[in-house]
Amino acid sequence: MDPSTDRASGDPEDVHAWYNWIGLPENALEKVAHSDELDSWALLSAYYRLTFRYVQYPGPLGHHEGRTVKTFTEDGKGELFVVKEKRFQDVSPASMCTTEAFDMNEIEKKKKKKQLSK
Repeated sequence: MDPSTDRASGDPEDVHAWYNWIGLPENALEKVAHSDELDSWALLSAYYRLTFRYVQYPGPLGHHEGRTVKTFTEDGKGELFVVKEKRFQDVSPASMCTTEAFDMNEIEKKKKKKQLSK
């Protein structure tokens, strides 16, 4: 999570960003200078940004974009929250997302097949 604003100091927005990278430990990078390197390594990468304009009465108001990992298990299966409606008001931002299942084993097979066909 990357809080980039400060409502206590009077900033009208509260912004957060989440980054997810899932890849194989056997080819994990030892050092990372830039997030693009993680994007290249990862079998699955996701970015989600959430902006609250007002978080109190009458209810949350803001916008969000992207996708983020909701669950991930040791067997390589998980779910992503994917934004379906960018704006929200008086509802939880998560209620404006769909859930998509993923299987890292299938993603890995597709990536290997793609690399072999080059």
